[in-house]
Amino acid sequence: MGMYWGIIQQVQFGGGGTFIFPSSGSIIIPAGVTTMEYLIVAGGGGGGVAYYDNSSQYARGGAGGAGGMKTGTINSPAAGTYTITIGAGGAGGLGTNLSNYDGSNGGNSSIVGGIINISTTGGGGGGSSTSKSGKNGGSGGGGGWGTYGWGFKGFGIAGQGNDGHEGHSNGSGGNGSGGGGGALTAAGTPFPESAGLGKSSSITGVAVTYASGGAGQQGLGNGTNGAVNSGNGAKGGGAYYNDSVKKIGGTGGSGIVVIKLT
Repeated sequence: MGMYWGIIQQVQFGGGGTFIFPSSGSIIIPAGVTTMEYLIVAGGGGGGVAYYDNSSQYARGGAGGAGGMKTGTINSPAAGTYTITIGAGGAGGLGTNLSNYDGSNGGNSSIVGGIINISTTGGGGGGSSTSKSGKNGGSGGGGGWGTYGWGFKGFGIAGQGNDGHEGHSNGSGGNGSGGGGGALTAAGTPFPESAGLGKSSSITGVAVTYASGGAGQQGLGNGTNGAVNSGNGAKGGGAYYNDSVKKIGGTGGSGIVVIKLT
């Protein structure tokens, strides 16, 4: 058995191997396959961005939640074509107007063919600093923090991810935005801005951690992007009240699908 990267994969009769899809495509599975092991990770949520004015010292956007993650095994999958969809990472907040301050949710990923329809939900976008709460998703986004208070956490989906954390003020970690939830744990340990942990998979033969939440922002500057094909959430942006440069939130990491046939 080998390892294959590509958009369209056709498996020969009696063949097998590990098929990695960094972008959407399809796989043609012949009769006689015994098992189909899969990993599906959706796109991570984008980070929120700070909205600031002359009455605020600091403002910080919440982190994006991780894309939903599922693993499993299907025995004797039906022969045929299976469509693979890879979710894009959610866009970060742009800071250009109030409607663009929140991070966007990541895109869904899926495997669909015959009677099989398995999907994961994109991570929730991070909230802005204007009391905007993190969005719900595969894992929830973190809430923002600023002059106008803090935002609530976004909620994750059981079996795919976990909750983000609300923005916070004067806590053990100081003033900052909430972290995004991860596939393994919710955000907020040991500090509110701490990212939720991702989950490890060895389907490719090497242990890789996917679907980590974005870290909340305690400083200033632009957010940080999630890694490509990781499903990781993005970090939000922060700003000082008299900062003349608009800050942007990070973009969530795109999703991935891996199929292992035997």
